[in-house]
Amino acid sequence: MANYCAFGTPLTLGLVAFAFVLAVENVVAIGFFLSSGMLYAADPGAQIAVLAMRALQFVALASLAYVTMR
Repeated sequence: MANYCAFGTPLTLGLVAFAFVLAVENVVAIGFFLSSGMLYAADPGAQIAVLAMRALQFVALASLAYVTMR
């Protein structure tokens, strides 16, 4: 974050957003896999958690692609 304040480039902010979203996704994944819900692949809660993790990954990759293409 200090680099963004110093330079103010959108690429730095995009990389910070990318890292933040993937960190949140990893926290969700760890919490999900440490729970007993991971044992039930047909469980709707497990399917929603996996969908949420994939959506967070998509947001992170989309933000990285956007700032890279600019």
